Amino acid sequence: MRFLLRAGLVLLVTVAYGALFVLYYDVPPGSYEGSSGGAMVVVIAWFLCSIVSGWLLGRFAGAGYGLGIALLMGPLYALRGEDPNAYYFSAIFPTTIAFTTLFSYLPGTISDLYADARARNAALERTSAALGRSEAMFRHFAERIETGVWIMEPDARRVTYLNPAARRMFQVPEGETVGKDLTHPDDRELALSSYAALRRGESTDVEYRIHRDGEVRWLRAQSFPVVDARGEVNLLVGLIEDVTERKERELRREILERRERLSALGTLVAGVAHEVNNPLTYIMGNLELAQRDLGALRVEPGAEASLARVGRLLATSRGGGERIAKLVKALRAVTRPAGEGSREQVHLNALAANVHELIRPSTPPGIALELRLDERDPIVEGSGSELHQVILNLATNAIQALGGQRGRVVLQTRQEGGKASVSVRDDGPGIAPEAMSRLFTPFYTTKPEGTGLGLSLAHAIVRDHGGDIEVASEPKMGAEFRVRLPLMAPQAVTA
Repeated sequence: MRFLLRAGLVLLVTVAYGALFVLYYDVPPGSYEGSSGGAMVVVIAWFLCSIVSGWLLGRFAGAGYGLGIALLMGPLYALRGEDPNAYYFSAIFPTTIAFTTLFSYLPGTISDLYADARARNAALERTSAALGRSEAMFRHFAERIETGVWIMEPDARRVTYLNPAARRMFQVPEGETVGKDLTHPDDRELALSSYAALRRGESTDVEYRIHRDGEVRWLRAQSFPVVDARGEVNLLVGLIEDVTERKERELRREILERRERLSALGTLVAGVAHEVNNPLTYIMGNLELAQRDLGALRVEPGAEASLARVGRLLATSRGGGERIAKLVKALRAVTRPAGEGSREQVHLNALAANVHELIRPSTPPGIALELRLDERDPIVEGSGSELHQVILNLATNAIQALGGQRGRVVLQTRQEGGKASVSVRDDGPGIAPEAMSRLFTPFYTTKPEGTGLGLSLAHAIVRDHGGDIEVASEPKMGAEFRVRLPLMAPQAVTA
């Protein structure tokens, strides 16, 4: 429609010019002689017609229009009763074509540039309006969801936007984009490696812990880079979700499944232990009587060697029977009901010191056995004998892990928040990755003479005390077992 209006206007201008030419232009074709005032008006109209038409039609259509006006002057001469050939075959004709085309093309070029500029400005305004709407929609969405949202500029290495949910998660005041580092110390390396991968242009999806309001919260962070057409990272964007409840449900389900497995296994083991214990009692009693009677026998000369060999066989058999009896006792301890046994105040410093004094005389000379006690003397509620057994087991395992080589074993107590802990650390060869997930599985062992019940029993005891055992190990860097137990409340201690 707009083009038709412009074409109509060009047509009117052309008709007006033609009328002026026929009425007032009195110069003969192919000549500049005899020009009058009327001819000057026509020439001015000719220039104006070319300029206006070029502006309305654009550069290429305007140039074509200029050529057309130059050709149209022949018929206009004919309307005046003059010979148009005198115009077409004169030097004025190509000059007229050149000037008319030029005076139409130049305004058309300016018109096209102006139209392009207006189109770009309109597109820019539409884009700006769309961006404004998108930003408004994003903020409306981001500030009302419970998922944390953050945006960071990779070069500046600073957060430029945090939505309210992210502010609450990281305890960042309103108007600020940076707060204190709440990342759990054990997960800082994971968070840093995730950020490094993100800056390399890789998307990440990690779960880590933070300390907030005196408790540990689990967060799931999904982050991704925003890349432009050249492949350069312009922004880093992340979504953060509090998954503490899910992790707790998974932990409860894991504990329930483990208890169910152990319960089924315990029923089987308890039955086997009972069936083995009864005949074992008779066997041990008979071996003891046989050894006693053997010592009272009188033998004929020459039979002393045979008698001594029988004595050694009986002693070896009795030793094997005692080992089986210990194994049965350990099996029954693993499968005993949770919470069985008395509870009392247990001072972990005293317990660790007792274990240290107990194993120090038998520690190989090349192994340094260190004891580090917390000044606050952490106190827990539980069975002192059972916890003593746990620490003794872990310390013995640490010494054995060194394999008689030179090294160090550190026995340490700590009090952290509402938890008390006893850790045993060695600088031995560490634990193989494939063995980490099976450490507390009954009957699993890496020792040729091991029963595979020591760590399983320790885990069962600690679990019954409401605690857990954390294991950290690196190849050729040693291993650390940390027993974490609920700290006894001060009012309960002083009561």
